[in-house]
Amino acid sequence: MIVGLVGDEADTAAVSERLAGHGFHELQNEHEIRLFGNDNLVFSNVRHEHKALFLREAGALIIHVVREGDESGDHGVAIHPGDAVVGANGSFEGLFDRVRVAIDKRFGKAA
Repeated sequence: MIVGLVGDEADTAAVSERLAGHGFHELQNEHEIRLFGNDNLVFSNVRHEHKALFLREAGALIIHVVREGDESGDHGVAIHPGDAVVGANGSFEGLFDRVRVAIDKRFGKAA
């Protein structure tokens, strides 16, 4: 499974780091996919539509992490059908739980 995170850099980096602790490989460059195949990959810094498009075509779930007051969710990547949107307000544990639910809903039980 491949997950791309869009949103505030601190939020997405923290979620990516936690996912790495749960068996995901943290990647910065979409071309690194060929090194790992589709085996539990997470991209914490999806900032451009072309990168999100590449990841979607590779079967990735794009997760938009948004905060109250930032309803636009505009971090350089538009929300597309099939993307997930999770709120980042509240505790980090709550945010991480919402991300895991989105992953589980798309791919089944995650690592």
